[in-house]
This record gives sequence, C-alpha cells and structure tokens, in this order.
Amino acid sequence: MVDPPATFTLTTDERDGLTLVTLGGELDLFTTPRLTEALDAVAEEDRRVVLDLRGLEFMDSTGLAVILRFHQRAEESPFDFVVVRGPEPVDRIFRITRTDELLEMLEVPPSG
Repeated sequence: MVDPPATFTLTTDERDGLTLVTLGGELDLFTTPRLTEALDAVAEEDRRVVLDLRGLEFMDSTGLAVILRFHQRAEESPFDFVVVRGPEPVDRIFRITRTDELLEMLEVPPSG
C-alpha cells in the first residue's frame, strides 16, 4: 500500500518588484509539480523571485532538480532568483551537492 503524500504548503506574495514563494512540509516527487507550476507562473521580467525553504521539513533530489532548472532559467532571463536556506535536513542536500555555491542563498528573505 502506498502512503498518501505528506503535507505540502506553497504560498506566493508579490510586493515591490519581489515575489516571495514560501514552502512548507515536504518537497518530493509528489509535490514538485506544484512548485514547478508556481515558479512558472511568477517568472517575469524585472522581478526578483525569492524561494523561501525555511518551512520545509524534507526535500529530495526532485526538489533540488526543480530549483536548479529554475535557476538556469533565471540565468537566461531578466529576472533574479534567490533561495532562502531551509533547516539543516533541507540545507544539507545543497551542501552535499555543492549547489549552495551555484545558487544565491540567503539566511532570511530580502525586504521589498
């Protein structure tokens, strides 16, 4: 029997040229399609997209892949992309893969 997907929350807040996407719960194979859809919807010119991972409890490699694809898209587009570090279990995947050296990562979200 397959367990139901864990709780996952995603909110977006737009203000002063900045879009904050806040995640909570578990980002995995079952929940990454929602993140992909949300990031696609907020990718606009002259905006700063901030992905806040502080509310995540878990993230697997599919979550990392979505974040890296969006980072690549931002590199080729006129919008900026910033990631706010999550708790230790989430942040560990960035350190192990050394992608924390590739992404712009902050401890707290920037203000407007």
